[in-house]
Amino acid sequence: MRGNLLIVDDEINILKALRRQLSSLQNDNYHIYTVQSGAEALELLQTERIHVIISDQRMPNMTGTQLLVQTKILYPQTIRIILSGYTDFNSVQDAINQGHIYKFLNKPWKTHELLQHIQDAFAYYDIHMEQLQAKQVVMNAIEAIAITDNKHIVQSVNTAFCLSTELSTLEVVGIDIDIFDKESTSEEEINDIYQCITNQGVWQGELLFRKKSGKKYSVFLSISAIRDDSETIARYVYSFIEHTIF
Repeated sequence: MRGNLLIVDDEINILKALRRQLSSLQNDNYHIYTVQSGAEALELLQTERIHVIISDQRMPNMTGTQLLVQTKILYPQTIRIILSGYTDFNSVQDAINQGHIYKFLNKPWKTHELLQHIQDAFAYYDIHMEQLQAKQVVMNAIEAIAITDNKHIVQSVNTAFCLSTELSTLEVVGIDIDIFDKESTSEEEINDIYQCITNQGVWQGELLFRKKSGKKYSVFLSISAIRDDSETIARYVYSFIEHTIF
């Protein structure tokens, strides 16, 4: 299966219409579930892995926003969409602002636009999961890894980085990366390293770093550039393995 879609609406005729209009998704190997209440939706979510959920807002006992707030808490990876009348927008605006809802879609809907929004939601789910998996790989890597923005401000580090530098995540995230030993690596040499990265995309070599305690250590360092769609450097990835302590 390419993905599971859950549609929640208390009106059976709307569920039938949506299932009929979204039949191309089923033909493309997606599975569509339909239920008529928030309680039924939460029960289904316990047994089925739902990638995208679309809910009406005005339902008895539990509104769409109440359902999707609970869904975010219990199943945070599920992409959450409200499909309701425009007059309901004010009642769901806070949920959108707080990240409980991915998108608000209006009734009545146009089938081709709804299909596109759903396909976009599945694509967003795939990208989000890939990012989470990549982050998990980084966090569990043996190599010390730090990721900065293009201004060299640290965005994230893994456990190995903290162990190697003796710096906690709170001490490095949000500040300029400062791991080079300035006594052994001049400012000019550092500038040459970044110029090489700009030209070739990566630099590798052996350098001295300094731990928080002041101890120096030798590392084999790799710095890679990640570029955005305009080919401008957006991030740097630092990866190194500690050799010896002086």
